[in-house]
Amino acid sequence: RLQAPGSELVSTPLTPEVLSSADCVVIVTDHHAFDYASIQEHSKILVDTRNAVGSRINQVLQSPER
Repeated sequence: RLQAPGSELVSTPLTPEVLSSADCVVIVTDHHAFDYASIQEHSKILVDTRNAVGSRINQVLQSPER
């Protein structure tokens, strides 16, 4: 849980249903615990700021290689 003045944010499991219901999914860090192939498969639009999905590009916006 993350609390900010006037609001509280709660983590949501990354299920196929949750991913497919989102307008856009953003990867802001790359952790080996996440199944990026599944995230990409179930996301309508995926913004990958960490190049976590590598060359598996399909409607993915990626940051340039570092």
